[in-house]
Amino acid sequence: MQRLTIIALLLLAALLVVQAAFSLQWAPTHDAAPLLYEAFLMRDGAIPYKDFFDFQMPGSFIAYYLLGISSNFGPVRLRIIDLAILAGILAVTYLAMRRFGKTAAFAASILFGLKYLQGGPSLALQREYLILPFIALSIWIGVTGSLTFRKRLILGLLYGLAATLKPHAALGLVPFLLFDMADLRERR
Repeated sequence: MQRLTIIALLLLAALLVVQAAFSLQWAPTHDAAPLLYEAFLMRDGAIPYKDFFDFQMPGSFIAYYLLGISSNFGPVRLRIIDLAILAGILAVTYLAMRRFGKTAAFAASILFGLKYLQGGPSLALQREYLILPFIALSIWIGVTGSLTFRKRLILGLLYGLAATLKPHAALGLVPFLLFDMADLRERR
């Protein structure tokens, strides 16, 4: 049974690599396209909320500005950056899930990558996706031992950064706070 699981996961990993290669042809769509255009305007000196208006949070402008500048607004370079972000998320997912076994951690990473790429260009570089590195890091930090002051500070920073892209992302901090309060009461 274990051998079949390994073979299935290796086949899924190969499929993930193939899907990633084919995704290099995708062009930015949905949120990414107008936000990258606004980042292009910012590169030329335009100021958000003054020279152009969009309802996006300030973190969205910063994130897409950094994406645009680092890719020189090229679609293939944007896809490479997107895949690098995905690789980072998959690595952190593996580390967070490793406590359930290496096979489960590998499966979680591969299946998330496949699900993300299955969404096609309409999911690529959306704001909801850009908050995932912060959330994945916070989960990894949160499941590794008790929360020290430093870990609490990092969790707050990660969810604060995620909230600059999507305000509701800050709600992810609530379970950590509740479990931390319960843990503090238990230790007294």
